[in-house]
Amino acid sequence: MTNGMKQDDEGPVYPTPEWVTGLTPEWITGQTPEWDPPPQVGKWEKVVPPDAIVRWVEPDTATITTDSKARKATPVYSGFLNYFPEAVAAVAQLSFDGNEKHNPGEPLHWSHDKSNDHKDCIARHLLELGAYDPDDRYLHDVKLAWRALANLTTVLRSGKKAKL
Repeated sequence: MTNGMKQDDEGPVYPTPEWVTGLTPEWITGQTPEWDPPPQVGKWEKVVPPDAIVRWVEPDTATITTDSKARKATPVYSGFLNYFPEAVAAVAQLSFDGNEKHNPGEPLHWSHDKSNDHKDCIARHLLELGAYDPDDRYLHDVKLAWRALANLTTVLRSGKKAKL
């Protein structure tokens, strides 16, 4: 293991999602992984560029779980994506364009260190609802949705539960 990742002669490798349940890989430049993958993992596949560093984030288990009954009560597609497909697509486009602006030439990822003033940005976008930002021509409503999701993600990753 090097920096918490298994390595072979061709560079770093990390576990495939099919057997890593409840863990989310994130691209974080310049940081080492927080922990080594669990020892029971058996299959490794090269899917990360050799110079990439992967940080494993353990999500809120009340949201993403291995429990079958609990997963059924978290309908990500029918209870979120299917409710708001246009909004999800608009936020995804904003994420892509934001990555091109702030991380040119890098794989799509959220640069946490470049984007952490969510509450101030939410308030600013609320003042501009229905208007287009002249800098990038996105509706402030789209930027508000991105910031709201970023803020919620940050809060959940800090250890707070979505529901008591």
